[in-house]
Amino acid sequence: MLEKYDLPVKFTEEERNAYAAWGIKKQKVMIPYVIIVLLIDIFSITIGCMQIWDIRSTDSILFHIILDSGWLESVCYVLAVCLTIMILGPLNWLLDRIWKKPEEPRWLRIEISEEGVRVKVLSGTEREEILSSEMYTWGEAEAILDSENNAVLAQKCWMKIGENTIENIYPEENRHPWMDYPKRKVKGIDSVEKLCRILKGYQASLMEKKMERNWKEA
Repeated sequence: MLEKYDLPVKFTEEERNAYAAWGIKKQKVMIPYVIIVLLIDIFSITIGCMQIWDIRSTDSILFHIILDSGWLESVCYVLAVCLTIMILGPLNWLLDRIWKKPEEPRWLRIEISEEGVRVKVLSGTEREEILSSEMYTWGEAEAILDSENNAVLAQKCWMKIGENTIENIYPEENRHPWMDYPKRKVKGIDSVEKLCRILKGYQASLMEKKMERNWKEA
């Protein structure tokens, strides 16, 4: 029976620096536009509220119905979101193309079978492109896992396992909630120690099956 486990790979120092430089440069361009969008949102919502306030003098009943229904807050919220997406969305897309967004972090896919352990290196958040594939016997598998440093040996180098977050990509002064970072789209294992426990459990089940076969054949 084949089992598969995905592990996110942390950026190398070179990759982290490249991603951080790109994100900081993009932020400096985006901030003035964010301020402009906020001002447009405030202006639009103010005009809308003034229009509704004018209804008070002509139709007080309708005015109170609008206030009591609670839909005014929802309309203001939807309007602000739509304006933000319409202005910042295309700009964000354009900057990604002009400055060429850095490559997404790699992933490891560990495939466990009776033959041994296969380690695949995949690129991008969707993990569709296989960069390399290496097969190890059960005797060799233990040597490619470093639970102490949370790393796996692949492509002849140790790859650290873990999420790439705002906290571990950017310098402290640039760690803001709106900064770009690789979004995680699929669940995976963040701990090599947990993977080691899974491998030991799988090996134990193989031993049980082998003993059961030997007992039946005896």
